[in-house]
Amino acid sequence: MRRSSHGAVPESDVAIFRRKHPPKAVPEDQMADVRMAASAAARFLRESGYRDDFSEESLADADAFLAICLATSQGPDRQTLAGAFGCYLGETLRRCLDAQWVFDASDDLEVRTPKGSRAFPVTIVAKKLRPEGDWKSLAAVPQAIRAIEERALSAKET
Repeated sequence: MRRSSHGAVPESDVAIFRRKHPPKAVPEDQMADVRMAASAAARFLRESGYRDDFSEESLADADAFLAICLATSQGPDRQTLAGAFGCYLGETLRRCLDAQWVFDASDDLEVRTPKGSRAFPVTIVAKKLRPEGDWKSLAAVPQAIRAIEERALSAKET
């Protein structure tokens, strides 16, 4: 698995792809589900004394909360955590990177930035929650996206 320059972010989950297939808008009823799941994650954070403001800084708190859940087996099950915190991560990316929620060609829920980066936040969190823990830090995701976009821009300029 190739990793980004940040070391903690597999490029297969956050990368820039050519737009062969235009993204599809997420239907409003499904966006309501995304918002509800993100709000549930925010509530988990708030009730545990962590930041829940969808800021980049709050992703470090999400990392800490998830680490405690995994270490103690307390809190919601992994599937619930993946869905809720995947939507929290996606909403945070949407806000801090001016991104939008879309469905890709295979109907996977993704967040896409104006520069064309695509992230699959529910997949990212699900991988973080696996025993082998492919992802170490949700807080690194916005930085990794920016680094990948800068590297792509530099490559175009040369």
